[in-house]
Amino acid sequence: MNNYFGQASEEEIRQATLAVNHRIAQKEQRQARAKGIMSASRKVFFIPLSIALSVVSLVSKIVGYALALTLPYGLYQAYKVALRLYEGVPFFEIGERWLVLGFVVFPFTAFFVHVTAQMLSKYLRDNI
Repeated sequence: MNNYFGQASEEEIRQATLAVNHRIAQKEQRQARAKGIMSASRKVFFIPLSIALSVVSLVSKIVGYALALTLPYGLYQAYKVALRLYEGVPFFEIGERWLVLGFVVFPFTAFFVHVTAQMLSKYLRDNI
């Protein structure tokens, strides 16, 4: 029924509704295909990355445990460096500073790498 205010007829309303529903269905189909592609691509990238991070986590854990055994020697070297600093020797002239960095700092760094890689690997494994 067309009247003075320009209202659409029932047939025009039905056709417009069908057109809108058709466009919504097409959009939902495109989104479903895109979601499927994203899911497949995540599997392709996440699985190898998760495996690699698991290996990095294991290696850094083993290295951290091995270097943790050398921690007392590193603390002894840190004591010697502290004594040399107290004597007035500049830090960059002390040769034992590299031993302190290697035997004291590196075990903690290895454990940090282990924990970070383990968390990332678990996240990737759970979100495949």
